[in-house]
Amino acid sequence: SDSLGTFLLHVPGRRLKAPDPHTLSDTNGPNATYAEQLPAILRDATSHQERQARSKPLPPLARRRHATAMVVLELCSTVSHRTVQGRGTTPGTGAWVRTNSSLLRESGAEENERVDLNADLNMSTGANTDAAGKSEIEAAPPPPPPLLDDVTRMGMAVMADLAAVVRGSEGDDSVESSSRRPPSQKKALDATPLPDAAMVYPPLAGVKHSYASSMRMYHRLARQVVALQQTQRPDSMVGVMLPESQPRVRFVHVSDTHHHHRDVTNVPDGDVLIHTGDLVGNYGKGDDRAMLKQLKHSLGWLAKTAERFDHVFFIAGNHDTMLDRRQYPESFTAPAYQMIGQLPSNVTYLDAEANPGQIVKYRGLSLYGCPVVVSRLETQGSRYYSNAFERTRAERRRIFEQIPDHLDLLLTHTPPLGSGTNVHGCGELARHLHRMAKRGEGVAPKVHCFGHEHSTFGLVQNELTGTLEVNAAQEDLIRYERKIGVRGACALTFDVALPI
Repeated sequence: SDSLGTFLLHVPGRRLKAPDPHTLSDTNGPNATYAEQLPAILRDATSHQERQARSKPLPPLARRRHATAMVVLELCSTVSHRTVQGRGTTPGTGAWVRTNSSLLRESGAEENERVDLNADLNMSTGANTDAAGKSEIEAAPPPPPPLLDDVTRMGMAVMADLAAVVRGSEGDDSVESSSRRPPSQKKALDATPLPDAAMVYPPLAGVKHSYASSMRMYHRLARQVVALQQTQRPDSMVGVMLPESQPRVRFVHVSDTHHHHRDVTNVPDGDVLIHTGDLVGNYGKGDDRAMLKQLKHSLGWLAKTAERFDHVFFIAGNHDTMLDRRQYPESFTAPAYQMIGQLPSNVTYLDAEANPGQIVKYRGLSLYGCPVVVSRLETQGSRYYSNAFERTRAERRRIFEQIPDHLDLLLTHTPPLGSGTNVHGCGELARHLHRMAKRGEGVAPKVHCFGHEHSTFGLVQNELTGTLEVNAAQEDLIRYERKIGVRGACALTFDVALPI
């Protein structure tokens, strides 16, 4: 069958081409059927793969195909023999087990015969035609397919099933159910479920797809949530979930959406939404107009989402170049700030570099936002397209030393260096926060929200400063979920008790 032929030509490996019937080592002629050519095809293919395996290891998919080919080779001699005997026709006349080249030759011969027959009918005086010029004499119907015995049917069914499995591993849309699931989805079906203690956390409870249990980022978040709940004291002013009886504000935090905001649908309810930068993509693939269009879309999503919250606070990130007035011309930045000026009244943009004394209050809680990040031109010697708010070490030291004491929430785009596994964080920021913690309890911020480092998504308690650090970078999470065909991402939530 066609599916059998497709299967056989793909079993050995992606680079193996269809064999030429004229060059086969088998004794059968060029018009031999697949059933007659199966042993030769598989012997040549498997020996080719064995030679490759001796020189270098085969990739996993090639190893699976090679093993499948060996199984089919065992079936091949019996099935091919019974197929030739059971079809009731002479070799070369069966039309459903042909090689591609023999099918083309047969179709061409049939077309020539059809033309000759039509010519003979038109020349004959006994041939009548209707008003449309079509002949009333129709060609004889094709002969019925030959009868196959039980052994042949069983063998062909087995090989058809094997063909479906191989096509399914390659993502063939014609294969249904689990055979066409990507490996990550198959693994998810048997993965360890997230602990019940973590499922009370609103962001994890909001994950709608069943594949979260196979993703390390969700498992890591679940472990972090359980650890924070176990160490949370009854009198804590900050936590992932404070008691409902305690007057509190619930913050919802996202970052690094990179113009993929439509994929961030798992945004739990809360009082305040925070976005800590990188609203746009800006990987050097678009001009200024394209970047401004991305900002417009992202701010539109932010304004729409703000309808669900009492207030929204956001800062810029290193990809948001149109908001860096210091490095970019007014022709690029002015339209961006005009868009920000048109946002709803409950959406506030924070930039402590331009406004060092900009401390905002929400229900008695203080917030301070700064977009400054490490200069890769200074540390790596390279200038990137996404270089907004990149400042030298001396500049960062001066800017971060202006962070006020006793903040409830500090918003930065960069994480502090050394916190968790933030290898791309800022050392000057980390040193200043450590100095603040040494001056006394409560001097360092209660909560530090940031993004920038995509791989350290989650919540941790900084052991040196006592600050709850929240990295809500969505980029990696969005990419992983796209690979398995789902969406949702995961905004993070935390509670801060209101001052008495």
